[in-house]
This record gives sequence, C-alpha cells and structure tokens, in this order.
Amino acid sequence: MEDTLRRVEELLQQEKLLEAARLLRDMPVSSSSLSESHRKVVQKAEIIEHAVADLLSSPQDDWKRQGGQSGDFTVYYKVDDGARLTCRIESPIPASLLVPLLSVLNESSLYQTWIPFFHRPFHMGVSSSKQLLNDSRGHQVI
Repeated sequence: MEDTLRRVEELLQQEKLLEAARLLRDMPVSSSSLSESHRKVVQKAEIIEHAVADLLSSPQDDWKRQGGQSGDFTVYYKVDDGARLTCRIESPIPASLLVPLLSVLNESSLYQTWIPFFHRPFHMGVSSSKQLLNDSRGHQVI
C-alpha cells in the first residue's frame, strides 16, 4: 500500500490526476480510509471523467445544433438551469496541431484578441477575461 501511495504522489507531481485516481480506486481499502487530499483527487477525477464522457458522446437531446455544418466543423449549444450557455465545437484537427491549439486555449488573457464577436442582431463576444483560478496545467477558471 505504501508503494501505491508513493506512486500516486509521483503521478500527482506529474499532473497525471486521472491515473493517480485509478490507482487510488484500485486500492483494497474503502474510500473513507483515504486521506482527505486523496478523496479530493478521486472526486476531481470523477468530474473530469464525466466531462470527457459527455464531450466524447454524441450530442443528445439537450444539445441543439447551431445552423448547418460549416466546412469541417459543427457547433452545438445548450442552456443549463441558471441560464449557463455551454458550446461544443466538433472539428477534426491534425495531430500536429493539438499542442499548439491547447497552448492557445490556455492563454485566457488573450481571448478577446481572437474569439469572434459581432454587433448585430445583438452584441456578443469577449471584451475581457480574468483568470480566477489556475490550480494546475490546463485547469483554470476564467
């Protein structure tokens, strides 16, 4: 068990949260026996896994397709309770562009310089963005 916990800590240092959570789940102890920090790792992993499963699944009834398909991408949206708008853009990208794309998305302070905006029929766009939380690589609240 000590070896497993040591491996979990190594994975967390490498920001491999999902792999660390899998090891914690496979341990022959109840979740109540885990430390508070390890329970938080498992909880965070569950949220991430749910989000990934949602994004990898086909858009279901709650997603609405925006207009027709434009070239190689399709835009979907849904409005959750509390009027939160969630957008989903599906588009194939070459593997060589994955890291550059993720790098651009990680530069949240620059969103207003490249995210499209329009003024008609109403104003929509990003005029500024503020990073509220950045607790690990690729995880931020804006």
